[in-house]
Formats: sequence, structure tokens, C-alpha cells
Amino acid sequence: MKPYREIPYEEILADGGRKYLGYFCSYVPEEIFHAAGYTPVRLFPRPRPLGRADAHFPVNSCSLARSCLELALSKTGEAFSAYAFAHTCDTMQCLADVFRCSLPEKAVFNFIGPVNREAAGAKEFLLRQLEALLRQVEAAAGVKITQSRLTKSIKTYNKLRQQLDQLNRRRGDMPAGEFFRLVEAAMLLPGEEALELIKGSRAHLEEAAPHAFQPAGKEAPGLYLHGGMLYDLSLASFIEERGGRVVGDNLCSGTRYFSRPIVKPVAGEGPLEALADRYLQRLPCAAKHPTLDDNEGHLTREAGGLGAAGVVFLHDIFCDPHSWDLVVLQNSLKSAGIPYISIQMDHMGLTEQIGNRLQAFIERLKGDA
Repeated sequence: MKPYREIPYEEILADGGRKYLGYFCSYVPEEIFHAAGYTPVRLFPRPRPLGRADAHFPVNSCSLARSCLELALSKTGEAFSAYAFAHTCDTMQCLADVFRCSLPEKAVFNFIGPVNREAAGAKEFLLRQLEALLRQVEAAAGVKITQSRLTKSIKTYNKLRQQLDQLNRRRGDMPAGEFFRLVEAAMLLPGEEALELIKGSRAHLEEAAPHAFQPAGKEAPGLYLHGGMLYDLSLASFIEERGGRVVGDNLCSGTRYFSRPIVKPVAGEGPLEALADRYLQRLPCAAKHPTLDDNEGHLTREAGGLGAAGVVFLHDIFCDPHSWDLVVLQNSLKSAGIPYISIQMDHMGLTEQIGNRLQAFIERLKGDA
């Protein structure tokens, strides 16, 4: 397999007039940083050999952490003014400390939200954490984040998520790789530019000839992708080329980024309360959900409701949260009669071995049809 298309951070970070914030997780409230004048840019691994990162982090840790640390320590990483973490696992907690020690000239934020989003006092705790983060960002940026500025930023990202959600409803009308590329772009570009890109893509999709894209027929087995991040978008294209269909996902670089509900400040609540409400009601993931049953129930409902013939688990090698959930989630799929395959990947992406396993899984599902 050829190395996948790496993200051109050198081009993305080329505007010297911007204060770029590199962030690691969709639980980071982009709106707070945007309101302070930062340009949030999601950090993705790139298919490059690691060198500097291995001097700071053990090789038996997730490649997301190591590859992004490699980027931060490189010449390209100098363009970032600050970095933001969400405390999702022990690796990310330690990585935040490594960034502070290794990059003392950069502002490093570590947002800690509740793991059990339905625990007593979860919202009160979350509001205190959001308030503390807001004050830290104000101090680092030298900007007062007023309610009106934060509300304006919330509206920008609301519109972006709404556009992505509408695009998601038409994902069967475009190649799966293109859908994930647009979601990826939404996390990499300035919010206003991303919004115009997604609007334009939706308009093009609606105006395109009915046969501009020939999706696989209904006889092609539908696959539901579940896990962390999809680094290598060629995996989605590979599924289609081998006769499958991607019918849905619960990925941090996919639907989970723009998942319901859309933040809308309601009467009597301020913008921080709106951000807290969205955090508490987002799609479940391995790091943040009320109970394991919540994650398990969502997976079986979504996969079954979308008519998926099988589920593909995508997670990093050495990713503890997704590994902990995996056994229970697989058992739930067995009970529901839904076949699955588990794919462990690192920052180098789709390998020939992984490709062979995926192809065999798709052929098996075709035989079961």
C-alpha cells in the first residue's frame, strides 16, 4: 500500500497574521478559542517516520500522541501559538505535560470534562471547568471574551455543524472518502472558510447530474465505522472499491465531530451553558459516555437502523479506552447478529495486511447476503 495523503500543515498554517491553536480532540470547545482570536486547527497524524517524539514519549503509546508531538517539535510546529487538550485518557494527560515541558514558550491548555456525563453534578462541574478555561484563554490571548463574542463564535460553529449534518444526510450521493475529506477540512480550516467550503460542496452536490457519482447498489454490503480517528481516508475508498458501502460512522473525525444536538443558547442560559449542554448530549465515545451500555446501545441501534451488514472497528494500537470497550461492544454485535472486524492502525495508515482483511470481510458479507 502507498502512504496516504498527508495533511499539508505547511500550507494550512501559512497565514502569519493568525494565531493558530493546535487541538487534539473534538471535546475541546473551539468556540472559546475562536472568540479569543485563535484559529483552531485539528491535529492529525502524518505518515512520516518518528524521531524527535520517541525521545519524549515511549514507543508503546498511541501513534496519534507520538505523531502529533513529532509535528509540534518540527519546524512546521513553530507556526502554532498554543495547543489545547481534552482529558480523554492517561496518554493525553501525560502528553499535555510533555508539551508544557518541551515547548515552554507555547500556551498549553488542558480541558477536563466529566467522564460520566449523567453523574450528579456533572453539569455544574463542567461549567466550572469551562469558566476556568475561558479565563486561562483570556490571560494567554490578552483578550476579554465577552458573552457577545462567544455567542458569535458559537453561531459560526453551529452553522458549520448544521451544514455537515445536512451533508451527512446525502453521504450516499458522494464517495465516502470525499465525505470524510470535507469533515477533515472543517476541522483544519478557519471556521468561516470551512463554512463556505461545506456550503459550496452541498450546493455542488445538489446541482450535480443524478449520475455524477454511481454509489454501490443495495446489494453491496453496508459497513458502519466505529472508533477513534480515520487518519487514512483511502480506507473509506478501499471499502467502496472492493464492493462495500460506508453507511455511517461514530468516529471522532467523522459524525462525532458535528453530532447532535446543535448548540442553541436558550432563554435564561448563557453561552457557556450552551456549550455545556452540547458536551453532555453528544454522541457517546470510549472516553466520554454515561455508561458502557449507552455506547453499546448506540452502536447496535445505529448500525441496525442504517442497514449495516457489518461493523468495522477502527482504533489506534495502544489506545486503552477503545480497547477496554471493544470486548463488550463486540459481544453486543454478536447478540444482535451483526458481523464485525477490528482494525488496529497506527500513523502509517492502511497496510496490505489490513487491506486483505477488509477485502475478506467484505467478501464474507457478500456471501451472507
